[in-house]
Amino acid sequence: MHKENKTRNITVYGLIFVLCTLIIASVASAGFIIGDYVWYDTNGDGIQGADEPGVEGVTVKVYDCLGNPVEPLSTSVDTTNDAGWYRIVLATWPPPEPFYLEFVLPDDSTYGFTLKDQGNDDILDSDVDSQGMTPCFIWPDNSIKEIWDFDAGIVEKTEECDDCMGQVTQLTLQYNGETSAIVKVTQKGIGVLFEDYVTPGSQFTIQGTGKNSTLGDKIFIYVNNKYNTTIQTNCSEPIGPGLISGNFEVIEGYSKDGGLLCPIESSEDCGCEGYVTQLTLQYLGTSEEPIVVTQKNWKKQLVIFSEDGINDIVSKDGVFTINGFDKYGTFGTEISIYVGITLNTRIITNCLEPIGPGLISGDFLVIEGYSQKGGALCPVQSSEDCNCDGNVTELKLKYNGKIKQPIVIVQEKDDEPIFADYVKPGDEFTVKGNDKKGTLGEEISIYVGEDMNLHTKIDTSCSKPIGPGLIYGDFEIIEGYSLKGGPLRSYSTD
Repeated sequence: MHKENKTRNITVYGLIFVLCTLIIASVASAGFIIGDYVWYDTNGDGIQGADEPGVEGVTVKVYDCLGNPVEPLSTSVDTTNDAGWYRIVLATWPPPEPFYLEFVLPDDSTYGFTLKDQGNDDILDSDVDSQGMTPCFIWPDNSIKEIWDFDAGIVEKTEECDDCMGQVTQLTLQYNGETSAIVKVTQKGIGVLFEDYVTPGSQFTIQGTGKNSTLGDKIFIYVNNKYNTTIQTNCSEPIGPGLISGNFEVIEGYSKDGGLLCPIESSEDCGCEGYVTQLTLQYLGTSEEPIVVTQKNWKKQLVIFSEDGINDIVSKDGVFTINGFDKYGTFGTEISIYVGITLNTRIITNCLEPIGPGLISGDFLVIEGYSQKGGALCPVQSSEDCNCDGNVTELKLKYNGKIKQPIVIVQEKDDEPIFADYVKPGDEFTVKGNDKKGTLGEEISIYVGEDMNLHTKIDTSCSKPIGPGLIYGDFEIIEGYSLKGGPLRSYSTD
């Protein structure tokens, strides 16, 4: 690639080239003309300087906005001359369909493209992204025959890069979602930076519009108007090519004081960071049941899974997906899952406890999930043991006494009974927790007989073994559940 040290405004080569093109245009049938200039951006500021030379040998291609090539007329000069000028002649009629340009550097080039849309003068900026492509352009008016306004600046690419310093000014992102979607990127305090229909695997570039043309402290990315991820752009966390956040991967980027961002070590690690944003759950219950999932919304419970506010029926082994619904698109600290009208379990979603595929909580198995800053959730160790965790929520008891008796059960710090009825020998009955978390608290007390004598106490704090097979006086545990550990493990009665 050859560059001459000539300015855009006074170069002799440029004047000769323009005169030649006028002569050609007078001889050949005039068409719709697009063109302008490719220059070497020596200081990398994205603005044409008076002493920055034109660049020879850059090929300019035209595509319609669906990505189909548009063939220019033979009078075109589609590779920049030694002064950096090019000229593309499109068909004489009809006017061009919406199109974009691609600037292609030679295969052996050690150059890349400079920052896009810098400064306040559209004549002196670069109009291409880091891949050398302009936005899609609509021809403004049939009476306009020529548009000389598509410039591209190039900078020398070296292996020299730096960590993020100052704030990020530009990012090229790749969308790795499974289906095409409307992607929206917003900047805190600024608003929408990018919003367009994006296909899986495609890339797009966003430019900072905040103070000093940076992306500020962070950007928020939404997919089909649902929050997907946040990327820190204030250099407080590692950022560069290879970073994966939500459904997006950083391909290239620049920071204000560090220039080109160095790649960061890509990793297939997963994890929970911030708060959980999405969970796919499988219902492990024994029969089809109505399911409602809620998350805390300040002091209220907000329904995030149901059918038009009515319980959604889920079959045994049925799988469903829920999405966070706070202002950041997360579940906040926890979600509550009800089977019928009964609280079945709560799942902690603030990443302070293990959560991921394989986690069983109540009658629900986590199949897949994502967190706000950590992307996909890592699998958690599944176990065939059912452990008590977070206080017992429900117990099914069998009465093994010799005669029918009135039985009253109360839980600690609660004067109201959670069970009161006459029970015959061999009968089974269920007690459910009544504290604010739907648990039985630290322990329950069982009273038997007309005199309401204390018969036994059962520790329900999960600090001692508890589960089917254990016997307390005239009562045997048949089945039980804990808040975070799901079904209680069985104990041998031998």
